[in-house]
Amino acid sequence: MRGRKPQPTHLKLVKGNPGRRPMNENEPTPPREEIPAAPAHLTANARTAWERLAPLLHGMGVLTAADVTAFERACECYAEIRHCQTVIETLGGTYETRTVANGFMVRARPEVAQLADADRRFRSWVSEFGLTPAARTRIKIEPGKSVDPIDSYFT
Repeated sequence: MRGRKPQPTHLKLVKGNPGRRPMNENEPTPPREEIPAAPAHLTANARTAWERLAPLLHGMGVLTAADVTAFERACECYAEIRHCQTVIETLGGTYETRTVANGFMVRARPEVAQLADADRRFRSWVSEFGLTPAARTRIKIEPGKSVDPIDSYFT
């Protein structure tokens, strides 16, 4: 598929659909139940991220049962970030090694590159869920208006 990623209909409703493109009337919508429980296999740091962010995302109407796997990946990226930060804080960002000529060379720890990669992936995941300031600026909500279009149907 070429071009930009299509936006879900609920985001088009919130943003006002400035391009006036037709909305998908048959878009599947997962049920919005209670906050999904954290998977048992999450690491301790990933579980910390889950417990802090899941209520926030659920309150925003973003986290449903269909989004658990993607959110799990975001939490695991957070756990990887915390692990790399701990190693760098403990051992430092560089280490010395001997060269072939019997000299010393200062090199960056592998965790520095791993941290940068995990941070990039985490930013990508959280922006998918609308958790960055830039992602939120693209969403326009009128004061007093409900984000969920189904709420206006029942009120």
